[in-house]
This record gives sequence, C-alpha cells and structure tokens, in this order.
Amino acid sequence: MKKPIPWKRLIGYLVIYKLLFWNIAVVSLPVLPLNRDSFELHLSYPLEGEPTLESRFATWDAAHYLYLAEYGYHAKSPSCAFYPLWPMLIRGVWKLVGGSPVVVGLILANLLSIAGLTVFYRFAVERMGPEAALWSLIVLCAFPGAIFFSLIYTESLYLLLLMGFFWLVYRRRYGWAAVVGFFLPLTKAMGIFVTVPTVYLLWRRKELFRFGWVLGIVGLGYATYFGLMWAWTGSPFSGFTAQRAYPNQPSIWNLVNLPLFLQRVVHVTGVHNVTGSLLDRLVFGVWLATLWPLWKWDRTLFLYAALAGYIPAAATGFVSYQRQVMMCFPMFWILGRWMAREESRWWRWHGVGLLVIVQWCFLVRYLAFDWTA
Repeated sequence: MKKPIPWKRLIGYLVIYKLLFWNIAVVSLPVLPLNRDSFELHLSYPLEGEPTLESRFATWDAAHYLYLAEYGYHAKSPSCAFYPLWPMLIRGVWKLVGGSPVVVGLILANLLSIAGLTVFYRFAVERMGPEAALWSLIVLCAFPGAIFFSLIYTESLYLLLLMGFFWLVYRRRYGWAAVVGFFLPLTKAMGIFVTVPTVYLLWRRKELFRFGWVLGIVGLGYATYFGLMWAWTGSPFSGFTAQRAYPNQPSIWNLVNLPLFLQRVVHVTGVHNVTGSLLDRLVFGVWLATLWPLWKWDRTLFLYAALAGYIPAAATGFVSYQRQVMMCFPMFWILGRWMAREESRWWRWHGVGLLVIVQWCFLVRYLAFDWTA
C-alpha cells in the first residue's frame, strides 16, 4: 500500500469491523449460559433483581462504571478504585439523552474507539508509512483485549486521549496536547506516566524549559482527581484504599519489589484465569520482544512502551494484563512493522486468524460472566 486510507473510508472500515463484532456477540448470546455464581458474587447490573439481556454487556468493571454513573462515589465503596472521567461522561450523556445507561455506555464506547483507532492509524502513517500502519491497526483490532474497545470500559476513551496527546506533542501542538493531557490522569492511573516520555522528547528537542508547562497541566489533571475524590468521599486517597478490596491488591510499591514480580511471572496456574494466566504472560513476552526495536527506532516511544507494559504487570500482578497492554500502542506499531515485511507474508493472516479466535473466546467468556480481563 503506497497511500494511506482516506479518513472517511477508514471510518467506514472501522464501522464494518464494529458491526461484525456485534453480530458475532448477538449470535453467540443464545448458546451461552450466564455464570450465576459470578452474577451473585460480584457487582452486577442491574444492581437488584434477576439478570437481564443488558446484564450480559455490563459485567465485571462495566458494572462498577454504571454504578458510578448512576450513584456517584461514596466512601468505602469498592467502586472508588475506578477513575471518574469515563463514568461521569456516561452520566452526562445519559442524563442529556435519556434511555438506558447500558445502551448509552455501549454507544459511547464504540464511537470513542472508532475515533481512537482512526487517530492511531493516522499517527502511525506519519511515523511508519501506510503499509506498516495498516498492519498495526489490524493487529490491534484482532488482539484479544480489543473486545474492551466495544464494551463499557474506560479503554475506548483512554485510547482516544492517549493517541491524541502523543500525536499533538509530536506535531508540536502543545496547547491542545495540554488540554488532552489534563484528562488522561482522570481516566486511568497510567495517564500521569505520559509525562516521562514527554520530558525526554521536549529535552531532546531543546524545548523543555519553553514548553515544560504541558507537564504541569497533566499534573494538574492528577491533582484534580485527588481533589474530586476528596470532595466526593472525604479522602483524596479513597481510590487507593478501595484497591485493597481486590485479590491482587495493586500497589505502586509493587513496581520496585523485584522478587515479588519475578515470582508472579512464573506463577502460572491455568491457560487464562485471574492471577495465573498463561496467556497474560505470553503477551508480556511479546511486549518484551518489541522493546529492543523500539529502543533503536524511537527512544520516546520506547520510554512510554516500557512504562505501559511493565507497570500494569508489576503493579497488579498480571491481573487484566490482556486489557491493560492494549494501551501500549508502540508495541502494536512494532508488530505492524514486522507484519508489513515481505518475509512475514505467511505469518500475517495465520497470526491474525489465531488472535481473532482467542478474541472470540474472550468475548464468549465475557458475555457468560466468566473472567476475561
């Protein structure tokens, strides 16, 4: 491919991709029994009564986001572990248009992910050319964790903000990058870590003292998160306290506990489960394999990828790693470059086909309220 796909055609392709995803989901529903144990043990939607059709698309973290959208943050609630921008966006649109918060959340997730994937591709075209950019997009969409770009999870919003931030910074549109960067720490904990590669990029350009205020705006977004939690729950650290209610007990201190991390790397207890997933560790190996090519190609992207791949693995003990690593966009750029090589022709569709099969298995598990990511 010598020319990039035009905007309108690219969006059309992504809409078709979404329609295929949802056709597969709807066709799969009638043959999937709901895991009643999970429904009764974990927070589910609706919060009371028997499961409904909407319950299939509002399990695990989605139920927490819907709870926050309806009832907000409250002290000592396990839902405080989740960051506020996504549920507040659902709430705002839901109150504006009415209807079901589940439907509103699903529509928002799909629209935002289409926008995020579009920026992902266009940014990749500028950095690698159209052929590698296309294969990067294909691999990203085929990856198992990509199902969360269509569900009521924060990944769709974060992908759009993340790609927009880096695209604007690379284009030296620092004012708009600061606006986008402000919202990153309000969406996911990883949002504050975009400051590290940004510092390096600005330093390399000899613009750190002139445009370092961009980093301050990102930091202001994180301060706003703590301020909101303080106002809503009475403590700025309610989110961190709530994380203790989860079995993996994510912690920033886990990042420097190397013996614990190495122990968790080899702690495999099944093909795919909460803490001992073989699939999560295989994906971690893929991430490792992309670091050296990133180091040689772009040190800014390397710094971001190193953080985006290591922090979710170490802080949470690989829990939800398949989903968290979807935000490590440079990893998919490297995979796309590999796929675009002529000698990779045999691996292209075989590899993508295998990923699609695993993604369908993830989707089936999610719709049945079995652990996915």
